[in-house]
Amino acid sequence: MTEPWAIDLKESARDFLETVYPKIKDWFGDGELIPVELVTKSDMAKKLDMYAGIDNWYIVTDKGIRGLSSRVQYDKDWGTFTVRRQRLPLGTRTEYAKLLHAIENDYLYPYWTFQSYLNKREKDLDYGERKDLLNAAMCKTKDLISYIKSGERGKDFDIREVTTRGAANFFTVWWGDLRERHEVKIYDKNNIQKMKKRKT
Repeated sequence: MTEPWAIDLKESARDFLETVYPKIKDWFGDGELIPVELVTKSDMAKKLDMYAGIDNWYIVTDKGIRGLSSRVQYDKDWGTFTVRRQRLPLGTRTEYAKLLHAIENDYLYPYWTFQSYLNKREKDLDYGERKDLLNAAMCKTKDLISYIKSGERGKDFDIREVTTRGAANFFTVWWGDLRERHEVKIYDKNNIQKMKKRKT
């Protein structure tokens, strides 16, 4: 059942809180996860998303606050982190360039990057069917961005074009590849298929 406070959230944000987060809560420790949309006026929430890429705050009492970027995708578990590289055909600056700039110039950016895969969107569920978490992973944002920056296409990452929701292309980084160099938490870590790597 959807909690009253979650009704106004976008579907992906609501799915992260209701379907994903309860299953990986122990990754974070004793803190509280709060969606930016719920506690920030809409204009500031848009700026946090546009300039910093922060979707949620993670608050640990008497210690501090960290930002988290959460991306939810549907229908298939790709086992990758995806970072928007470019909007087509304009080539406007997007997620990767903004994060790289923030990291290298000491601006605000999400401490963690989180990616999860669910079985279906709300509109595609059959009667009585529920959303199910297929897989999820989390890493430090600076690790992911530095991995892409220093990496080689076809070896460390791929570039994939998507046109269904506006033409764009994305860096796609296999969880298994990134895990060879940096800490990556993976929900279904015992399933070898879902740990597959780009490199051979």
